[in-house]
Amino acid sequence: MSTRSFCRVLFFMTLALIWIYAVLPYIFMIMYMTIGDEWDSFTPHPSDKDITIIRAQKEEDVRDSLFDISSRVTGRVRVEDNDVTMIDDHTITISSRVPLLNISILVQNKSVSVQSIKDSDLHEIPIKSEIPVKMPDPSITGERDSKEMYGAVTLAGEKSGNISSGAYTITFSDAISTNDLVIMLEPALQIKIKLYIGDQEITDLDDITILTDTISAKAAIYEYGTDQVISESLLPGEITQQMTFTVNDVLVDSADKLTMDRLDVGEGENVIRATLDIEGFFHLETLVDFTPSIISNIDRIDAELSYDGSERFVYNDGSKDGENIVYVSRLHQNRTGIRFTVYQDGAPISHLTAKSLEEVFRRNLQVDFSNYEVELQNDGSFLVYPTDIPWIIPMEVFYLQHQGEQKIGVNLDDASAEGTIEFKLFGSVEEAISRYLIVILFIYLIWWILFKKHFPKCTLVCGIGKLDYLNKVKYRESERVDMNWFGCFHNSNIFSILLNLLLLLLPMASRTKFCGYTFIGQSSFVKRVYSLLVRNVRGKAVDTSIPKPREISQEPTVEMGDTLFIREGAAYLKFYIEQ
Repeated sequence: MSTRSFCRVLFFMTLALIWIYAVLPYIFMIMYMTIGDEWDSFTPHPSDKDITIIRAQKEEDVRDSLFDISSRVTGRVRVEDNDVTMIDDHTITISSRVPLLNISILVQNKSVSVQSIKDSDLHEIPIKSEIPVKMPDPSITGERDSKEMYGAVTLAGEKSGNISSGAYTITFSDAISTNDLVIMLEPALQIKIKLYIGDQEITDLDDITILTDTISAKAAIYEYGTDQVISESLLPGEITQQMTFTVNDVLVDSADKLTMDRLDVGEGENVIRATLDIEGFFHLETLVDFTPSIISNIDRIDAELSYDGSERFVYNDGSKDGENIVYVSRLHQNRTGIRFTVYQDGAPISHLTAKSLEEVFRRNLQVDFSNYEVELQNDGSFLVYPTDIPWIIPMEVFYLQHQGEQKIGVNLDDASAEGTIEFKLFGSVEEAISRYLIVILFIYLIWWILFKKHFPKCTLVCGIGKLDYLNKVKYRESERVDMNWFGCFHNSNIFSILLNLLLLLLPMASRTKFCGYTFIGQSSFVKRVYSLLVRNVRGKAVDTSIPKPREISQEPTVEMGDTLFIREGAAYLKFYIEQ
């Protein structure tokens, strides 16, 4: 590297050290700068992602690399030349989309000073300091003929508060160009984390207990020192977000965003850390750490009846049921139950503490019946009451299972409490009458559909006939098969009968082999008639029109009315229904 380049490096390193001094105690990062193409393979650092390497491939890149380092370390953004507007040779304007802490201006190789800096409202931004800088003594470089380099660093900012976003007008004492300037802006940004139990923000970390079910964490970018949220869209460059949750230095969860839900609080040191990196210039980081307490000093738990004010059953003598009675017929609208109040350090616990205790409270309940509700009240107490039973369980069955006194109790940290309610079936005579009328009607419908014989049972009879000496056919009874009232043959498949039970209005036909023929039987619940079909097997003659058999029939199936005649060789068959 030439003496001139070395002087430039030394000069800008001096500037970087001046900018670093205010934030040096807060810097926890390692940065290297490499010069030359041969170091390209070490970017980023192969062993540690937290080590940043800045490349300067050529000698001319050294200055820009130093600016890159100073920007990342100090959290300042360099204003590019094309973002500077020249009003005249003494005046320029720049702008920022976010509030600022400071504006730093370097004038190099010009005997020019900053006269004033004004915001868009023409309010003058105070100049805090102006520091002259120059080349080190020539004896350091070893070359006494090197060109002297000099300049001044001006730092401007409000004495209290931040510089509002917008345009800024900078006036100099003499003519200047953008080549003579380096302007750095320090954004007034910070990142904050807020913790929540459900939708309620935790304002006191001491309210977090080991019995807390889950918490959520949300971070956002704020204007420094205020509660004004800054939109991420206003930030320059690409941003990288991360949030981590550790318990006793062990990573429990992480996310590539500034939100984490359902974090299980652990015993020991809990740390939630949020980081945001804006590519090219600065890094924001914050953390919330807390050690949740264990609720081990519960003094007592009080249990008392909570009556919802519903109507009571009135007896003939004018007396009424007590407030502890819960009617099974009205469970869908019941809120009568037992209210539990937990006392800690001599006072009822707060709503927020109770919310953190809610899941543990539910797990430690002992209830004699199923289907109950646990409600956290505004005063931090817990109300437990029975709710509606499943529709598949009749209320009479539920009542028989849980009639009489029912206990509701809880045990927390060796403190316990218990209350009782009593189940009754109906709250009025009208309810009982209407209920049993419905039950009777339901039972009657089941009997009418499944058990009442809507159709008479019938029998299919087969008679075998022969010609007598007068050439007349005489029949004698041979076989018979019964049909039940579902229209199924008694010897049919059991699955066919079951299917008929399921499809009462659309009964399925059943089949049987009878005297060498296949019969199909089906009853209709609508028409109340039987239909019997016989399938023409092996081309045998089938006819129902005349009592005298014919030689042949081409019909594959024939509906049977009262009688069906079939001729088979010299024999005659007669099928008929016997009611």
